[in-house]
Amino acid sequence: MFSNLVWCLCLLTTGVMTGLFVMGTVVVEPAVEQLPSVAHLLLRQQLIPRLQRLAPPLMISVLLCSVFVTVWGSKGISQVFLGGSSLLSAFILLTTFFGNVPLNEQFSAWEASALPLNWRERVARWSLFDRVRCVASLAIFGLQLTALLWGGMV
Repeated sequence: MFSNLVWCLCLLTTGVMTGLFVMGTVVVEPAVEQLPSVAHLLLRQQLIPRLQRLAPPLMISVLLCSVFVTVWGSKGISQVFLGGSSLLSAFILLTTFFGNVPLNEQFSAWEASALPLNWRERVARWSLFDRVRCVASLAIFGLQLTALLWGGMV
């Protein structure tokens, strides 16, 4: 019973995280790229603190739930799929904390009237990390769904 509850929480948090990454990568990021530099930076600076409150707890819950269902909520081939989802969850956290967060700190410190000369390159680097996280989150969700269906839980 408890592992079923964690399974539900796992799929819910992974689905929300994946939706967040897909929306950001496919919808928000291309729209922001079309803005003039000042508007681009100001929007980014408004998004960063909001996402800092939402994304890390969500990513950590996906990792914890993935590990839990891998160890206690599955067996056989399902456990292999879930182990992969756990590794990718850790990868997303590492990419975020060592890739996106340092760049976010730089973006937050910039003045819109005095952007660094290479600001677009830094944004492009952030976007690369974001696309990697988006693909990884889709893979996590797919692995979890495959484990659920393959494991005969549905």
